[in-house]
Amino acid sequence: STFRFSYDFRKGLDEQEEFFTNFTQLVQETYEMNNQTKIVLVTHSMGGELARPTRKDGASSFQVHLLSTGYTN
Repeated sequence: STFRFSYDFRKGLDEQEEFFTNFTQLVQETYEMNNQTKIVLVTHSMGGELARPTRKDGASSFQVHLLSTGYTN
């Protein structure tokens, strides 16, 4: 399955609480929907920065492989 998920680029990282909540929920639901298969996130630029907490710190860190383009991780 492929999903597109956008963030409000006009807001700073410290103003993205709603994004993180909804994004984490989507990751968890997708993981369960696909028989607990690891999820591949493809991001670009600031999307890589926003996806980082899901991979490193979030409860779903074991579920995600992050591929980021246009941004140094």
